[in-house]
Amino acid sequence: MLKRNKSFVISLVVVMLFTLMPMNVFADWTQFQGDIVNSGVTTDKLPTSSSITADWITKTESAGWFGIDTVPLVIGDNAYVFASSNLYKINISNGRKVWEIKVDSDGGFQLSTTATDGSNIYLGVQEKDKTDNKIKLKVKKVSNLNGTPNVTELAVLSEGGQLNTPITYDNGKLYFGTWKGTVDTTTGGVYYCVDASNGNIVWKYTGVKNDNREDGFYWAGAAIVGNYMIFGNDASYIHVLDKNNGTEKDKFDLRKVHTDSREVRSSICVYDNSAYFTDKGGYLWKLNINSDGTLKYEWSRKIGYTTSTPVVVKNSKVDRKNSRIYVGQGQFSGGKLVCYDTKGNCKWEYKGIGGVQSSPIVYSDGVYNYIYFTENSAKGRGYCIKDKGYNASLVWTYTPPRDEMQNYTLQGMAPAGEYVIYGNDAGYLFGIKEKTLKRAFKIEPLVADIDKLQEESVAVDVYEKK
Repeated sequence: MLKRNKSFVISLVVVMLFTLMPMNVFADWTQFQGDIVNSGVTTDKLPTSSSITADWITKTESAGWFGIDTVPLVIGDNAYVFASSNLYKINISNGRKVWEIKVDSDGGFQLSTTATDGSNIYLGVQEKDKTDNKIKLKVKKVSNLNGTPNVTELAVLSEGGQLNTPITYDNGKLYFGTWKGTVDTTTGGVYYCVDASNGNIVWKYTGVKNDNREDGFYWAGAAIVGNYMIFGNDASYIHVLDKNNGTEKDKFDLRKVHTDSREVRSSICVYDNSAYFTDKGGYLWKLNINSDGTLKYEWSRKIGYTTSTPVVVKNSKVDRKNSRIYVGQGQFSGGKLVCYDTKGNCKWEYKGIGGVQSSPIVYSDGVYNYIYFTENSAKGRGYCIKDKGYNASLVWTYTPPRDEMQNYTLQGMAPAGEYVIYGNDAGYLFGIKEKTLKRAFKIEPLVADIDKLQEESVAVDVYEKK
């Protein structure tokens, strides 16, 4: 009898330990905002309690402000991070580097979020060519992700410029735009469709110069809707093209609505046959998309300077009638996160934070929506905000623990199972998750203080809190 009871107790302890140990299940995050309509919505159960921790911190690469300036991709239980000159594969469960490979011989700001078909990573670089020593714009492919990675040149774009938009992958094709200009002016750009299998340019769209406004594409990622693709430009236009041949279906001039509209430097989020986006003049827009690809103006609202891509989430229990829009505002300081419903009514503004140039992501538990984003400030903080209906509350904020780990964060976060992950200009990648009861058990000697580990391990790449 005593033997049977002892067996039962041991079995119960084993069950309890497995229950307390987190099960990492990752939904792939394959491109900017997760999919071809830039939805920004995830089903991963992200951290929703105030008790969070940096489970690990991984140093990649940086030089000045040349660090991580794009959102990581997630395939299986690994994240793929583009930092300056290298692409990194990071194990999400422990933050350790699986491999790294040089993809840009020159390095620098990498503003184009990569994309994947599940087997290959596609990215754009501007580098000096070995054959003639000239700077060229290239699309590259990184293959054999689960073995020894291999990088190949997929396409060389003779028009040059910078590849500053996210790459949208859809059914074997890559869609992206380029930009030429200076800090104050735009002088041109081209939107491309490239065959991902062989690098052939399927079509390219140069747009037109209107009213002394030059087409150029900067952070203006495309959304794919059936046979059409929709994107904005620096000339304050929204373009609709046939994605198969690049012919123009429609074009909407924002300045016919607001003469102070400026560059569209957000991607297009498509939700329920409508396009949502922002422009640097400070407007949040909604355009209806007709079945033939033409656009119809619905509404616009002044929110202040913004380059953030909106996220639209179906109605929750706090608002059963209307879906909700979340978008960031601000540049470096004095920013906010704003919430509107799809009819254009402002529900709340969350202020008192740094500029939010990042594009939020959203997880819903069926009652509340949780919004995750970063601020582009010197601290480079990460946030989780809870939508409570007519106001918002702070769930948690994360500040990198050391001065050398803090830096500006243009881009947002990626969901990865129970983690949210993001990087900054200092080249650090942070894996944020909820604290678990597992950490209270003294089963084996574990490091409990991440600051202590950082002090004792100068040469290590991963700071792991277990």
